[in-house]
Amino acid sequence: MLSALSGHAGLIIGIVGFAVTIYQIRAVKTATEAAQAAIHDLKIRIRHYDIIQDCTNAESFLKELKVSLDANNMRDCIRFLDDIATALINVSERWDDLENDRLIVEDCIGRVQMLSHACAKNQGIESTPKTLDSIRDIHRTLVKIRMKIQKEQ
Repeated sequence: MLSALSGHAGLIIGIVGFAVTIYQIRAVKTATEAAQAAIHDLKIRIRHYDIIQDCTNAESFLKELKVSLDANNMRDCIRFLDDIATALINVSERWDDLENDRLIVEDCIGRVQMLSHACAKNQGIESTPKTLDSIRDIHRTLVKIRMKIQKEQ
């Protein structure tokens, strides 16, 4: 009788121990999933920060480009146009959620490259309304991207 009772007690302890183990495994799984979600969110925030930084850099280069245009300094114009193109390419590559804006960013990159090629061929570019419109469009696109990211955060 004692051996049957201890056998039943062992069975009950084994079942309770198994249930506790299952519960702990589920708790660990939930914690792991929460940690993975937090890491994913952090990666997105870091990527958004990098995009905002690229936009800010490009805006700064646009201001310097205007100064160089007014001074007719084509060497600096080429340098700033290359910096702007690099920043726009970084935005395009880093931002997975560009969707419809991808074409707009690629158009801006194309405009910057055309201006850069004109400067490199010693044709120069001037502060003409067309050039200034291109600069304004690029600036507008950068601001739009920054605002869109800030709304998402």
